Amino acid sequence: MKTYQVEVVYETSKHARIIIDAESERAAIDKARQLEAAMFDDEAISKQTLWKARRQGGVMDIIRSMFGAG
Repeated sequence: MKTYQVEVVYETSKHARIIIDAESERAAIDKARQLEAAMFDDEAISKQTLWKARRQGGVMDIIRSMFGAG
């Protein structure tokens, strides 16, 4: 039998977009941070569940193999 580590990640993301004229990216971000959320366009919310499994390995597998287990 093999050993696996299973992880589940629940993510909720909220995305909004606005067009801003500015001298630089940093200036655009600074301007956007000062605005009310209602001024942004293209608002979207997404939720997802991500399941990941990966085989356990490393030191414990080496020790198990040395003693004939696994």
